[in-house]
Parts: sequence; C-alpha cells; structure tokens
Amino acid sequence: MNQDAFWLVMIFCLQEKGNQSVANLDKEAVQLKIEQLLKEKNHDAKCFRSALESGNGKQRVLEDMTLGNKLRIKGTPTKILNGDLIVGSTPDNILERYLGK
Repeated sequence: MNQDAFWLVMIFCLQEKGNQSVANLDKEAVQLKIEQLLKEKNHDAKCFRSALESGNGKQRVLEDMTLGNKLRIKGTPTKILNGDLIVGSTPDNILERYLGK
C-alpha cells in the first residue's frame, strides 16, 4: 500500500463514530469498511487483505513497540534529538537549533 492508502486507513481507525471507536466494532465489519474505502479511492484492497491475512508487518510493529517502550516513548509525535527525548509537536526554530541550522 502507498502512503495515501496508509493514511486513509489510519484516519478511519482513529476516528470515533458517536461514542463508539473502531476498536469496539466487529472485526469483519471493520475489514469490509476499510476495503470499501480503499476501493473508493482506487487503492488495492487485495493488497490490504493479503497483508492482513498473512500477518506481514505484525512482527515489525511488535519490534517497534518494544523499542518504543524501552526508550520510554508513550505517544506521537516523539523525537530523539542529540539524546534528548522531545514529546509533542516542536516548533521549527527549536528543531533547527537541534539540527544546527
């Protein structure tokens, strides 16, 4: 899947419908809705289904979560610059100072 498809799915997964989040919905209904969204935007829904069924990417996500926990990263955005843990959005002038610009 490309970046546009990724963000389409991500936004869908993070939005709430009334008082109900996607996490509380039936798994098959969520999968069908995501496939429908992908098809509507001309993305490859078969690629999504294949990745979901094969588990591709699951190990990488688990590794990223383990590393995040080890580094005390609890949310996004989080950056590590020059050894400093910076949580939340960061103004450009602060980032430029860290990057030596």
